[in-house]
Amino acid sequence: MNGISHLMNVIRQYKGQVFLAGILGACTILCSVGLLGASAVLISKAAVVPAILELMTLVALVRFFGIFRAVFRYAERLVSHDVTLKVLANLRSWYYRKLMPLLPGAVGNKGARLFKNILNDVEILQFFYLRVVAAPLVCVLVLAVMSIVLWMLVPEAAIILILAFALEGLVFPFVFGMRQKKHAEDEQTAQERFYQLTSDFLLGFDSVWFSARNKVEDVKQVRQNLYRKQRESRNLDGLLNLCNGLTGVFVLAGSFYAAALAVENGSLDGVYLVMIPLLAWSALEAVQPMPLAVRFLFESQLAMDDMLQVVHTPVRGREEACEAPAWKDDGIIFDHVSFAYQDRMVLQDISFHVKPGERAAVLGGIGSGKSTVMNLLLGFYKQNSGSIILDGVPLDKVNVEQLGQHIAVVRQDCALFSGTIRENLSYVADCSEDAMKAALKKAGLLDYVDSLPEGLDYVLAESGSNLSGGQKKRMALAQLFLQDKPVVLLDEVLEGLDEENIRNILPAILDYCKGRTLLYITHDLSVVDAFERVIEFRDGQIVYDGAQSAWTLEQDK
Repeated sequence: MNGISHLMNVIRQYKGQVFLAGILGACTILCSVGLLGASAVLISKAAVVPAILELMTLVALVRFFGIFRAVFRYAERLVSHDVTLKVLANLRSWYYRKLMPLLPGAVGNKGARLFKNILNDVEILQFFYLRVVAAPLVCVLVLAVMSIVLWMLVPEAAIILILAFALEGLVFPFVFGMRQKKHAEDEQTAQERFYQLTSDFLLGFDSVWFSARNKVEDVKQVRQNLYRKQRESRNLDGLLNLCNGLTGVFVLAGSFYAAALAVENGSLDGVYLVMIPLLAWSALEAVQPMPLAVRFLFESQLAMDDMLQVVHTPVRGREEACEAPAWKDDGIIFDHVSFAYQDRMVLQDISFHVKPGERAAVLGGIGSGKSTVMNLLLGFYKQNSGSIILDGVPLDKVNVEQLGQHIAVVRQDCALFSGTIRENLSYVADCSEDAMKAALKKAGLLDYVDSLPEGLDYVLAESGSNLSGGQKKRMALAQLFLQDKPVVLLDEVLEGLDEENIRNILPAILDYCKGRTLLYITHDLSVVDAFERVIEFRDGQIVYDGAQSAWTLEQDK
């Protein structure tokens, strides 16, 4: 399914509102036409001093069209913007829903692209309805009505109007269409590059500012390139507007000439000499958005196609489960598992079984493969060979959402959101304030929270940047203590904490994990004594797997 088909499927859910908005838009333009026509008749009649009743009728008619134009326009805006907001909300929900199951391995380094999709592309798509769907509908309705009206009065004027509609609705879009598509593609490429550099610049601001100032110039150049592409696109829009203006002149002059001939021949009253050109000219309001609709069509297609390409990224070996897995109390099994990042082997034929309720420390230096074990268990990557079984269920048969319901995880890079402490705790579990405070106490953070004037309502900045590294770790542990899941994965959760905090928090972690299967990933040998089992990795292989006591004796030799 291409982008346009997907957008039409979304809009089809609101087809009733779409059609209503189109009718209201057409009524708005027809009231504008009627307003000009009635005004023209009023001016013409006033010049010959008609009966006061006739004059008052025309004045009332002018007011009628003026008032109802405003009413129809307001109603059309209400309906069309309501549809647009619903469509955008639908698209955002769909995009986030599709992104969530994607494994990081499938997404790869598409950070800037996702940033562009979420912030820019979704906003572009609002114009698909407002300009692409609505414009042709209004155009057809107005053309049908006005062609009939003008044909009954001056057939030549109707023909001129139809020709103008064909120029602006068909010829101009065709002539400028390919150039618009090329401009849209170039602008999208420039935007993605701009987002990429801007993201890199902001994330590495300190080092860029002090050590790589030339990067600032790169951002400026990319920004200037984006500006050029946008300017070229807008210049093309300006040229279209010029062509629209010339078409309007053609309609005004042509319909005036046709009306003049009809008046001269005596088939029409002189009052129509002004009214006919104004009717034809004002009807063009309906078709003027058509050329721009083509540009928005291309932009919407590119934006939607890009989003579809991201969400349809194939995930190697991953099958979506159709029903809840039949979990068994069987622990974690790695059976001859190998895994490689691209062409670099990270795990080589490893096998181990962590029994249910067992607490195992997974040791190893940087690049040893210990963190990859966690990523595989979380479903972020798929092993190249071998099998991984979690509580009796092959991991390939479990989707990411189901894993999230079964595994509690705290990673080294703690994920905190902008919002209150209360909100960050409630993200992981619906619980009472007492439960939150109990979890904070176990994590050694309650005294700090109680010292804040706002308490649990203290607002955390983006990524918890107004907390220290140790406080962020303890917040993440408090989130852990609120969850009730049978499998726990912890990655360097005590790193950065002082010895006193470690002595207080580690027993709380072990107490929480009683009856749960625990993998504790670390390179800190000082905490190993707290675990029953040690699995040590080196260069992607297991060099020790056994009791902690035996491992300690081996280290003492």
